[in-house]
Amino acid sequence: MAAPTAAEVKAQVKTSFTDATVVGIINDLDRQLTEHVGPRSGVGYKLDLEPYLATVLALPRPAATITTAVEYTDSGSDPTKTTLQGDDYELNATADELRRLSSGTNARSTWGWHVELTYDPVDDEVRRNQVLIQLCRLEINYRSSTAESVGDFSRSLADYERERTRLMRRLIYRGVS
Repeated sequence: MAAPTAAEVKAQVKTSFTDATVVGIINDLDRQLTEHVGPRSGVGYKLDLEPYLATVLALPRPAATITTAVEYTDSGSDPTKTTLQGDDYELNATADELRRLSSGTNARSTWGWHVELTYDPVDDEVRRNQVLIQLCRLEINYRSSTAESVGDFSRSLADYERERTRLMRRLIYRGVS
């Protein structure tokens, strides 16, 4: 699944902007979301654990599948690089922690000092696209003032940066950004 189309955004956000303008807004905000929470798939994650002897790695986003896990052991100046097999680790029930197993092909009770993971995160496309549409609404309706008044009518407007941050935080796992 990809980012919403201009038609999908315009169905939920009233605007007179052209489709090309809305597509530009969508693409820019989608890029910002990717920078903020990571790509839709193929997440790369590197972790230096030295001098810790960790048995469990906390993932920044829940994983659907682990594509590759590479572990470095021995000294940093002359490391041993091992591509782990699926039986060398296990994902917990909530898919946000990876436990090193002492019973696998490359058995060890703790992770090496440096670990490189590539994995596909749990599908969050629906929530991600909802946030993206809400960000589009905020961007399209943004006014630089914080309040407006005409005659007896007045209203306060949302603080753009605060609202933008609040929306993006809906996609953050474990406080990682």
